[in-house]
Amino acid sequence: TLVLEILLGVLIYGMFTRTLSSTTTSIVSNSGLIKQVAIPREVFIWSIGGFQFIRFLLSILIIPPLLILWNIELTSSVLLIPLIPIGVQSLAMGMGMIFSILHIHIRDTSHVVSILTTAGFFLSGVFFGMRHIDPSYHDTFALNPVAVFIEMGRSFATGNYDILQTSYVVQALGFSFLALLLGCVIFVRHEAQAIKLL
Repeated sequence: TLVLEILLGVLIYGMFTRTLSSTTTSIVSNSGLIKQVAIPREVFIWSIGGFQFIRFLLSILIIPPLLILWNIELTSSVLLIPLIPIGVQSLAMGMGMIFSILHIHIRDTSHVVSILTTAGFFLSGVFFGMRHIDPSYHDTFALNPVAVFIEMGRSFATGNYDILQTSYVVQALGFSFLALLLGCVIFVRHEAQAIKLL
């Protein structure tokens, strides 16, 4: 099951990283098109989120066969794995909207995001999970929404919910939806002024 845990960690964190990195640079990367065509700038953000969502769905098709191959009981909870992007993409796109505006003003923002996502890779439990750390640190570990979503994916795949607490899930979703709301507000308020700097 360790290989399964790592696989899910890589898939979920990879989706988060690619979405955040791509949305951060989306406005600057499409500056030529933005200057020529009157198009809502949010389209670039949402199209990236949608593409990464579909890519994730295609990637997890391998999970059921692997569960059967490794003699892990295949439960109906595996059907819940496609719900994971709701939280992950809300967080990534919300942060990406904020960083995309910042990237227009400070072009090194993308490098900072790259450093943060690399550090986050080791802090989000991609190669380890809650069951590998002392229970006294679970609350602190759960402050990282991506780590909670990775744990959710593992729980959905195996049907084991012993470690994953409902409060962690609610907290992670709260952080993610708040990030998306905040990102939308900041993007709408500042994108028109920021576009002039392209």
